[in-house]
Amino acid sequence: MTKRLRPSQDLHGTRQPRYLAVGHITLDLADTSATDGTAGGTVLFATATAAALGWRAGLATSSPVNASAQAILHKAEVSIYSFPSRGCATSSTPDHEPRTIFAHRYRADGSRHQTLLSRAPALPAAAIPEAWHEVDILHVAPVLDEVSAASVADVSAGFVGLTAQGFMREATIGRPVRPRIPAVPEALLERAQGIVVSTEDIAAAPDWPHRVTRPGRWVAVTDGPRGAILFIDGRRIHQPAFRAQSIDPTGAGDIFAAALFMQMAGGSLPEQALRFAAAAGAWSVGFRADDPRVAPSLDAVHEVLSRAESGPAQEG
Repeated sequence: MTKRLRPSQDLHGTRQPRYLAVGHITLDLADTSATDGTAGGTVLFATATAAALGWRAGLATSSPVNASAQAILHKAEVSIYSFPSRGCATSSTPDHEPRTIFAHRYRADGSRHQTLLSRAPALPAAAIPEAWHEVDILHVAPVLDEVSAASVADVSAGFVGLTAQGFMREATIGRPVRPRIPAVPEALLERAQGIVVSTEDIAAAPDWPHRVTRPGRWVAVTDGPRGAILFIDGRRIHQPAFRAQSIDPTGAGDIFAAALFMQMAGGSLPEQALRFAAAAGAWSVGFRADDPRVAPSLDAVHEVLSRAESGPAQEG
């Protein structure tokens, strides 16, 4: 049972989180010439999902919390700690404050083409406020190498989940983002009990999930409309995707990951957890990424499950 701590006064939000995600909030533009965009980043979608599913959620970031992100996080009642502004999230961001910005577009096959336009600084060592040092789930969620083992060393968690994409891509400002050989810090990998990646993430090392799966650590690989595969205890479990009208797939993998972490941490059977997470992801693609409804409630997940045209998760 997580000890309840008194939130520090410099945090945006007053509740000690049970689900803590750490990484950059991003600004996503439709193309390299656009000036207006929507908020993104795994921490945004994961914590909004945790909150929608009934968990007290918080995020720690070193990037500015823009107005689009605030709209989603405020509605979800997600607590925010922004380093070094120490939680002073505002509705607008000064031009000189560095942030992580991507221009991206989706190809016809559902894959994503991204260009990095700027990046916020990495989170420093001991980045997490003392009031958040004990949580039920710690979700390490980098987009570009910004989270180190030292950043979260002070956090004690019952379950540690890792979305590893930020350690699996090469990004130079002004150039397309490309997959690279995974470079997950060993100390973070050792802490991880569950890992979620996509087929795009592991394009440079397709066998990586097999190599890092071990007793006490599972790996899930998402593959868009082809579903997801969970590698656990020597088993390979495939969950077909649920049929859904796709308006915007942005954030679907992050929502899947958050739902899977919560289900597995809560003791669900792997097949049940994987199916639940796939339903959560399927719900999200029916909304624009900046629509607060993108994060599914428990009722929303059950709605997807009740009208499911996807079969159950199966080994093989």
